[in-house]
Parts: sequence; structure tokens; C-alpha cells
Amino acid sequence: MWKPTDLAYEISLVVAPGRGLDETYGFRSAFPTFVPTELSGFPAVRVSPEGGVSCEFVVGISDSDVVDVEAGGLGGPKRDWCELASEMFDLLVVSASRSQG
Repeated sequence: MWKPTDLAYEISLVVAPGRGLDETYGFRSAFPTFVPTELSGFPAVRVSPEGGVSCEFVVGISDSDVVDVEAGGLGGPKRDWCELASEMFDLLVVSASRSQG
């Protein structure tokens, strides 16, 4: 997890192999918010309320793997945490596609 030196926010990208998006749907009642969406063309679910101190997405990258993407923080400038989390996932996709050829 990367934390800036001013501690205004943090970003986390966690790969969860063997845990497909179907599993997330199975636990939908455990999340405060459950909004199906897409990030970079991948099926995803926003599992945190918009406008809070963080935003979290669970993104299906294969039938059996997900990436949990979260951005948030306290203090510092006000940010759209969902937009930042989405941008970080975009960078992950670009980086992964470059490394594969």
C-alpha cells in the first residue's frame, strides 16, 4: 500500500486469486453499498458509499480472480475517491498489458 508523505490519502490494490466476482455477489448484503458497474471494461461492484472518506471497488479480472481497489483519506484536499480508485485500476490495466507484450 502506498501512502503519501503528507498522509492526506492512501491507495490500495489487492489481487484476490481464487475469489471470483460471483463470491462478492454472494456476500452483497455484507456491504453498505452494492452498485454494479465497470472499470476499464471489466465487471465491477462499488461496495462503499459515494462521497465518503474512501471508495472501494471489487473488480472481476477473470472468472476466478478479483482485484480490490480502494482510495481514501482524511485531511488534505477534498477528492473524488471513486474517480481516484478508478484511475488507479486503469493504470494497473495499462501496466499489465504492457508487461504481457
